[in-house]
Amino acid sequence: MIISAPGGLILLDNIALAQFVYLLMNNEGIRSAIDTLASKTVLILGRFSEERKKILNELRVHVRNCGYVPLMFDFDKPESRSLTETVRTLASISKFVIADLTDPKSVPHELQAIIPHLNSVPVQPLIEAGGDSYGMFEDYKVYPWVLPVQKYSIGGGDLGVVVSSVLRVVDEFIDLRKG
Repeated sequence: MIISAPGGLILLDNIALAQFVYLLMNNEGIRSAIDTLASKTVLILGRFSEERKKILNELRVHVRNCGYVPLMFDFDKPESRSLTETVRTLASISKFVIADLTDPKSVPHELQAIIPHLNSVPVQPLIEAGGDSYGMFEDYKVYPWVLPVQKYSIGGGDLGVVVSSVLRVVDEFIDLRKG
């Protein structure tokens, strides 16, 4: 199937894929849905141990209560993509990423897949008060879209305050980039 596009033609062998690409290019509703997704989705990365998952879920609730769509990657990888590709894809459709650096397991690898490649997606690192980020995290401070680490305490509603602060910092960063 051939689809006419500005600047040339797109050739596709699969009719279903051709229909999808056509809709992406020509349907304002789908483009609007993608724009909405990119302006409302927040990818949350962290360690999914039993203890840490409770904190990530609390973080997710606070993000949702602020009008965003939290996205936590805690499922089996798709058959057609690696875990790394999946995390990068999810990050690319997000307004920003929150990365909990407390007791990280796969977060360092996930950030390596995101930070150097997605300069339009701010990354907000968090860490539990009293903790330190992993040693190599310092290397990411050269990327302006990696925001300063924010610390949080468990209990007492501190995560809600931190999420409000994160949203303010991210919005200020995005506004500055727009110039």
